[in-house]
Amino acid sequence: MTFLPAAARVALLLCAICFCTAAAAAAGQSALPLPRTVTLAVNSATPPYVLEESGSGLEVDIVRAALKTQGVDVRLLYASQLRMGQLLHEGRVDAITPVSRMAGMQNVFLSANHISYRNIAVSLRANNCTISAVADLKKYVVQAFQNASRLLGSEYLNAVRQSPRYMETPDQAGQVLAFFTRQDRVIVLDERIFRHFVHKIPAEMTDDYVIHTIFPETRYHVAFADAALRNAFNKGLQQIVSDGTYKKITSGYPTLCKTRDCYKRKPEKRPHPRSPDM
Repeated sequence: MTFLPAAARVALLLCAICFCTAAAAAAGQSALPLPRTVTLAVNSATPPYVLEESGSGLEVDIVRAALKTQGVDVRLLYASQLRMGQLLHEGRVDAITPVSRMAGMQNVFLSANHISYRNIAVSLRANNCTISAVADLKKYVVQAFQNASRLLGSEYLNAVRQSPRYMETPDQAGQVLAFFTRQDRVIVLDERIFRHFVHKIPAEMTDDYVIHTIFPETRYHVAFADAALRNAFNKGLQQIVSDGTYKKITSGYPTLCKTRDCYKRKPEKRPHPRSPDM
């Protein structure tokens, strides 16, 4: 897998935004008066992209910042991924995120790509797992996020069908904890979600692990019910990428591994300070 430098990734994102904005203008979509507040449906089960307890998160912060440049505030509505699409088509929300082009949603207006997710496989370093391709998962006990076998493609499905034991779970906090406590499995989940939950586990309960970047990044978009609002978002997204706001937001959340395998050593326990001589 080839990883682009950060500057090149930002340049590509800007080009994509400009293209989408120009295409919308060419289609003759006139600007309509924008609402002062819009309702955005998000999935609360995806930290750090969405953090329900604080009404923030990586993805929420990006959408909110982009629309703020256009004088639009964002109200959040939390729903399951399936329910979000229904809410948009019923007119009960103005937008939903994240949406992949592969989802094939009809009668919506997709924004420029505002964020990318990437699934990973994670193994304990002590287990010396050799995982350089999706097919290698067939050699190991695997626990993945719910519906992974439906979403990750035929190569993945074929591999896990040959796995000694394969499981899926909706509880990703429990998935990460079991990875360290059971020490008998490879886990498959989104990289930022993994890093989010690892940081919540006491260091003494973790071990060295390896992140295997065997899946490609998936580009996501915001789906809007209104073309003018989508165009305004694209304009705002271009602005926050250009002025550095986008980079500032993303730097406050877990980053993605830049190499084939990432190794993480758990923090060493610090010795207790010695008591001063009495």
